[in-house]
Amino acid sequence: MGLEEDRAIARKIRTLLKAHPKGLIITEIAQRLGINRNSAAKYLEILLFTGQVEIRQVGMAKVYTPSARVSLSGLLRFAREQIVVVDDEGRIIQANDRLLDVWQIPRESLIGERFDRVEVAPLRGLTLPSLPGGGEAERRDITFEHGGRTVHCRVSMIPTVFEDGGSGCTVLIEDTTAEREYERQLAESEARYRAVVEDQTEMIARFTPDNRVTFANEACRRFFGLDGDDPLGRPIPGSLFDPGDLARVQETIARLSPDAPIAHHTYPVTLPGGERRWLDWTTRGLFDADGRLAEVQAVGRDVTGEHERQRQLQVMAAAIAGSIDGIAIVDIDQRFEYVNRAFAAMFGYDAPADLVGSGFRDLVRRGLSEDTTVDEIWTGLLRDRQWFGEVRWRRRDDRPFTAQVSASVAADGSGQHLAALFSVIDITERRQTEEALRMSREKLQEAVEFMPDATFVVNRERRVVAWNRAMEALSGVSREEVMGTHDYGRGFTRFGGVFPVLVDLLGLSSQELARTYPGVRRFGDTLYYETAVPSLRGGRGGYLWGKASPLAERGGSDIGAIQTLRDITDWKRAEEAYRTAAEHKRAAETPDEEHGSPAS
Repeated sequence: MGLEEDRAIARKIRTLLKAHPKGLIITEIAQRLGINRNSAAKYLEILLFTGQVEIRQVGMAKVYTPSARVSLSGLLRFAREQIVVVDDEGRIIQANDRLLDVWQIPRESLIGERFDRVEVAPLRGLTLPSLPGGGEAERRDITFEHGGRTVHCRVSMIPTVFEDGGSGCTVLIEDTTAEREYERQLAESEARYRAVVEDQTEMIARFTPDNRVTFANEACRRFFGLDGDDPLGRPIPGSLFDPGDLARVQETIARLSPDAPIAHHTYPVTLPGGERRWLDWTTRGLFDADGRLAEVQAVGRDVTGEHERQRQLQVMAAAIAGSIDGIAIVDIDQRFEYVNRAFAAMFGYDAPADLVGSGFRDLVRRGLSEDTTVDEIWTGLLRDRQWFGEVRWRRRDDRPFTAQVSASVAADGSGQHLAALFSVIDITERRQTEEALRMSREKLQEAVEFMPDATFVVNRERRVVAWNRAMEALSGVSREEVMGTHDYGRGFTRFGGVFPVLVDLLGLSSQELARTYPGVRRFGDTLYYETAVPSLRGGRGGYLWGKASPLAERGGSDIGAIQTLRDITDWKRAEEAYRTAAEHKRAAETPDEEHGSPAS
């Protein structure tokens, strides 16, 4: 009997027991399913071991009933802790949304990863309990630095048996930072409390459950423009909050309890002058002897700058990390400041961390062809603030590949160079495809179809002989509408006339090309062009890049041309976000002329 048949019988037993919630004995199960009693007993023993059925003794008979349990996936969705589930091989098989949100990790990059390789601060260096199947639950208190602050976590590691009988471990991470901080504050004497509070740069306030202010320190009064006004006894102005935010704050306070007295929230407020700021608050409920909420203390700080920088960095990180193109940021000392996973994999490295901090020259020098040196790329980049071309590089295992490189310089408002941004596309397969096109015109459409970029090919009579699916999606023109015709220009109608048909410009001389289409660049026989396209992405606008090259037979005679288009909007916006974030950082680090301290 095969594995699939075994599973099918087990499913039938579970279905049968669900239809008879009061339970059945082995003989009844065997008769209803048409199997012998020994087989039924074997399958019931397996289901009992894996926790899928339960057994109770009724007189001399053993009655089997379906197991009533709450699914692990359901608990993951609603748990307040950060949770990961690890199988008996030490690989992560589940993680809840809270952990992914806190550490900004895409689910697909975490699931299947080995536990000991995960870059989550509270999990670094942890050893799981004995697996499979043994060990006791363990709990550890961990302290580490993250985001410029000390974070305290309580990590619980619980040996777990899964539904299929397999074993593993469930790891729960509870952030205890707020509790630690409040316990430290309570340890200070009441005599010093008010003086310390008044000297704090953070805003500190106390208010009753009906939102009437009982205390506000100087920083809080100053921030909300209450210097000449006494807020004590007055309700907190609802106009400071957006309606949705006010409701969430009230819900947060309503959930405070003696068992969970601390809450943390960040939300925007609109000051009396109309200025909008983001505040980060830690609130603690103070309860009377009967457990009723008597007062709420809130400690807040203005995190507007941090919030904006974080938003910009998140946009950049999401666009860059998720790109299928290799993307790298190289500092002015020519060392890698950042590389995404695609870039590392392109050069044969397992993780971006293997390249960060290493030298750009050391990586690429040995693979460059003689006529394209590192100095040529870097000098051209600093001179023109951009560089584009194709190079021959080698992977870590010395295998060669052809790369298309597009680089630009990020600079601050004064023009000072901050870093170089590289976008690298492995076009080895594309080059092989182009060679295949020259060798076999019969396989042309199949080869073009595998290209990830929007691509079309025309023959020497300028009739369309290939129009791939990506081109259909980008242009809105189906292959059937243009195949065999001269009407490939229809594919550019959607772009509102701002993007030229490059295959029609291949025959122009360099002088004529520069005069009529100054934005089009020629490298060898290939034309390149990129521009903003307002109609792209449903009218939201974006950037389009394209290239066109002639196709020739082995003898050198012209057989047609190929043009490729690519939506580079995400790359452009990531570049802009990086430049803006760098300017914010530089501004924050520039000394204030009057006080000699960084400007706030």
